[in-house]
Amino acid sequence: MNSIHLRTLHRVILTAAFLFSGFTIFASGNPEVVTTGTGTTVQKQEGYTSAATFSVADTPEWIDAEATERGITATVYLADGRRVVVDHHRDGAGVVGEPVVQNHRNIDTLQAPLVIGDATFSVGNTGTLTVTRNGSEQILSDRLLPDARVHPLGQTGVVALSDPTDSYPHGIMGDALEARSFTVVRLVSGTDDTARRYAVDHVPLAVEGVMETVEPVVADVAPPPGPELIVPVSTDRGGTRVVVVTPDGTVIAAGPPIGTRFRWRHILGVGTTGPDGEVEIIAVRTPHIGGSIEYYRLDGDNLRVIHSRPGYSTHRIGDRNLSTAVITDFTGDGIDDLLLPHQPQRSLGLVVRTRDGSQEVARLDLPGVLTSNLAWVRTPDGAVFVFAGTADGTVTIFEF
Repeated sequence: MNSIHLRTLHRVILTAAFLFSGFTIFASGNPEVVTTGTGTTVQKQEGYTSAATFSVADTPEWIDAEATERGITATVYLADGRRVVVDHHRDGAGVVGEPVVQNHRNIDTLQAPLVIGDATFSVGNTGTLTVTRNGSEQILSDRLLPDARVHPLGQTGVVALSDPTDSYPHGIMGDALEARSFTVVRLVSGTDDTARRYAVDHVPLAVEGVMETVEPVVADVAPPPGPELIVPVSTDRGGTRVVVVTPDGTVIAAGPPIGTRFRWRHILGVGTTGPDGEVEIIAVRTPHIGGSIEYYRLDGDNLRVIHSRPGYSTHRIGDRNLSTAVITDFTGDGIDDLLLPHQPQRSLGLVVRTRDGSQEVARLDLPGVLTSNLAWVRTPDGAVFVFAGTADGTVTIFEF
């Protein structure tokens, strides 16, 4: 029996009920332990261990998570402009801190400053990219999307989308502005002069259309080794297709267009999700209207859809949150899996690739409609924790 059949054989799906406990914040700011009951049922696969739900003071819109010595800590950004810290310990204990006013993350754009070495990069609401180093601030560009998110590029560079246009007024991320270029910032070696440390290039998109997103996916998917940018490019004639470009603007490969205007693809990321660990680009086709997962592989200068699976939704119209899926190895077999919301966004599905397509091996129910990103962290012992905020004002933590 080959390895994939063994892997499938050992993914036994069970049904079990878990005790969900949490904390409610009252006006005094003091947490009081409450129990939400045992009525939540999840389908369970080998490796899924527990879940806990914590009440917070308002609707969670963004979550940042990190591993700590005792367990995991999450900073939860709320719709009312405050943030709250949730500590979840491996022994099952936990605490929710008092909500405080925050100014670290822009809740409108979901952008937080990006720190690389001794430099901090941030985007203003007017599309200004600024770097701060040793107390000195320098404007690098004023051409970014106003809601652009900055991503690392290599060890010292960054990239963000730029040159907004309203030529394709789909507006699914809160405004009608989409990017026609990307801005690449690289460290200039051999000088300590802050004003001359960075080279800034505005690289135009070399194909027809606009990049209908607030951030590129940065990953190495093609030879030679090095990062590429993976973006959804939309046109009036064809809707969206997935395009892979290099940081200098060379188009490496492109997938098929949907074929209809204002039909969008949400690019989730890249992983070694193939049955034998092949690298695949993962997207959801039309997440607002009967979304389907698509798995892509490079085939020369084409991106081929290897497999698709219906029934999922990773985006809400008008929302800038594109981080609603997790690609990592949940099952411990060395091959990446995919966790993402089902179409109503009231549950999550854990999907694995198989030789004949894919299989959903777990369904995790949420206490309400998903309103946040899916934050996740892997602890030194290999456990994976996933955080999900929902409209009922709670944060649920799943441990794998």
